[in-house]
Amino acid sequence: MELTPDQLREILRAELEAGVHVDEDELRRVVMASVNETLSSLGLQPDDPRAMQRDLQFLRELRETSESIRRKGLLALVGALIAATLAAIWAGIKSHLGG
Repeated sequence: MELTPDQLREILRAELEAGVHVDEDELRRVVMASVNETLSSLGLQPDDPRAMQRDLQFLRELRETSESIRRKGLLALVGALIAATLAAIWAGIKSHLGG
């Protein structure tokens, strides 16, 4: 059974109000299990930290490359629009002067 964050908060609040003591080792086990489950659900391998770091590095590089391509594409588009505008102006001046 998966609990929503609100349900977990409610359970923890009720436990704290009841004065239930949670052993530090038990708390650590629960937290680690939750973190591992979350990472696994995201497609990451929590049992292999180096692979996880490589995956995250790859995602960062992919994002940075995508942003760079987007920036360069926009710059090329603006450059082409400016060149086309200048060519149209030049053609207009040339035809106006009879050349």
